[in-house]
Amino acid sequence: RTETGLSFGDWRARARVIRALALAAEGRPPGAVAVAVGYRSAQALRSTVARVLGGGGTV
Repeated sequence: RTETGLSFGDWRARARVIRALALAAEGRPPGAVAVAVGYRSAQALRSTVARVLGGGGTV
């Protein structure tokens, strides 16, 4: 927390979203992106993306 200003959970969520956006930019389907970054479903990933990005955002 001292270095990033984020809790571990928030830091991990941001790291996953950044990786998910990169995979989505490669053209991977949302379900495959979600699984690749550790989520059980595309909906779970979408919820995290919305929380991390403050609203919109799609993967």
